[in-house]
Amino acid sequence: MLEISTAIQYLLISDSTNTVIATVSVGLDPVEVVYDSSKGEVYVVNEDSHTISVISDTDLIGASGGDYSLSHPAFAGSKFGSNNLYPLYIDGKGIALPQYSNIVPTTVVHTGTPATIKLEAYDNEGPQSVEHVALFADLPGNDTNISDSDTQIVWEKGQPLTVIDPRHLFSHVNVISIPKGNLLELDYNVTFAKQMPTSSIIIRMWNQYRSSTDVQVLDAIRVLPTANTMQVPQDSAQNKTETTSVTPSFNLHPTPDTTSTQQGDMMTIVKEWEDIYHNQFPIRKCLIPWESRETTRHHGL
Repeated sequence: MLEISTAIQYLLISDSTNTVIATVSVGLDPVEVVYDSSKGEVYVVNEDSHTISVISDTDLIGASGGDYSLSHPAFAGSKFGSNNLYPLYIDGKGIALPQYSNIVPTTVVHTGTPATIKLEAYDNEGPQSVEHVALFADLPGNDTNISDSDTQIVWEKGQPLTVIDPRHLFSHVNVISIPKGNLLELDYNVTFAKQMPTSSIIIRMWNQYRSSTDVQVLDAIRVLPTANTMQVPQDSAQNKTETTSVTPSFNLHPTPDTTSTQQGDMMTIVKEWEDIYHNQFPIRKCLIPWESRETTRHHGL
């Protein structure tokens, strides 16, 4: 008997008649086959669904297949029948997730502007089997473990959304779940209230059997302030305060009327200025002009 795998099926071909004698469904991306002649069973390793399918050849007319271990949910994309090329989109930018840890271009979003993080999950038993999807953020630099994150958005099937946000990074968060055939689409609609340095994102999801799948999206997102919300530096504000002018109690430079003044009126303005000055600084004793003192000395006074 010869086994040939297709996308999610195995064709059992008789080696004596060279004809297909059965078609058996297996897991996603079957990559390896082992045959146990003593038991008459074929074991198929399914890489993407993290399962082992067991096929019995004791009844070749009605061969049967089943998962030896519980399947894990997987991140979808076009290879799982999705209309979308990528399993994850951040603000419209598609991101491939070929492995557990993925280095991606950083997406920049701004405070006060809504952003969407969309992902698609696949499970062998359908979208209703996906019960938990958690998104972990605020993971700068080398902080790439779930335990390093204190900011979480947790979607739980049939439960209110849980948002853990001790630094008050978010001003608005909601998640919309959309079943699409064998896939479950989750749209995270997020508005940031504060800027966030370049951060990785970790996504963990599990199904009804608590079989889980994790993925790291390294340096995935950065949040910058919008132009109209950038704060004035503290030093500038302080300098502005220190240079505030103080109006004197009197005006040494009276402002003339905005109408033009004839030259003959200048003496009147000067006299008014002298009156204001002497009212502020009254003269306490009379000063004798120098010429008068000289005259007095010659007269023997």
